[in-house]
Amino acid sequence: VILTVRSILEKSNWYTWASLDNLLPLLAEASPAEYLNQFEQYLLRDKKKKILYENETDIITYSYSTSVYWSLELIAWNTDYCVRACMILFALSQEDEKSIDHIVNIILPWCPNTFGPFSFRLTIVENILKKDISIGWKILKKLMPGETTYAIPTYKPKYINIPNDEISVTNEEYYNQVDLYLDLMIKYCKTSNERLIDLIGLLDSVSQKNFDKICTYLKSSKILIKNDNSKYKLWDELESIAHWIKKQSDINDEIKDEM
Repeated sequence: VILTVRSILEKSNWYTWASLDNLLPLLAEASPAEYLNQFEQYLLRDKKKKILYENETDIITYSYSTSVYWSLELIAWNTDYCVRACMILFALSQEDEKSIDHIVNIILPWCPNTFGPFSFRLTIVENILKKDISIGWKILKKLMPGETTYAIPTYKPKYINIPNDEISVTNEEYYNQVDLYLDLMIKYCKTSNERLIDLIGLLDSVSQKNFDKICTYLKSSKILIKNDNSKYKLWDELESIAHWIKKQSDINDEIKDEM
C-alpha cells in the first residue's frame, strides 16, 4: 500500500492532486504516513501552493482544496498522526485562513474530532504559537468559551478505526482544557494592546478562577508601565465590559465587586 500511494503521488504537481480529488481521502486512509510524506514534499516543490487556489466553475464553484482538507481531517483522527496533520494545516493557514477553522474543528475542547489525547492537542497549539503567534492567537480565541458555538463534523475514516460516536467530554475535562488554553493566552499575550483587549473581552464568559487570572495579569507591573495611550485603550475596554457585567442580574456578586 505504501508503495502504491508513493507511486501515485511522488513528484506530483498541483494538477495531480486536483485530478485525484475525491480519491485523496482513500489514499490518506490507506497509508497516512506516506500520504503526509508526499504532501509535505509537494508543498516544498510548489511555493505558491496552487492547490489552494485552483477551482472549477460551473453552476457553483468547486475548490480542489476541499479534498485535501478532507484527507487531512481524516488523518487527524489517528492518534499517531494528528499533530503532524494539524501542523500541515497550519502551514496551509499561512496562505488560506480557512485552514484555521479546520484545526479548530479538530481540537475543539467540547467536541474534539480526533482520538488524539488533550496533551497532543495542547502541543499542537503550543507549536503553532511558537511558529506564528498571530495564527496561534486566532486559534486560541476560537477555543475560548462562547467563541465557537457549534461543531462542524470533520471527515471521518470509512474503513480503518472508524469513529462510531462523538468523543464524550465531561464538564471537568472541558474546564481543565479551557484553563490550560487560557494560561497559554496569558503567556503569549505579553504586552500587545490587541491581545490584551481580547483577554479583557473574555471576562464575561470565563470561570471565576480564570476571571481572577486575567485580572491579576492586567494588574501586573508589565502592564502598569505601559504608556498612557495604551492604558487609555485598555481602560476604555474595561469600562465597557464592567458596565455590561454590572447590569447582568445573573452574574456572581464577587465578579461585580471586582469590576
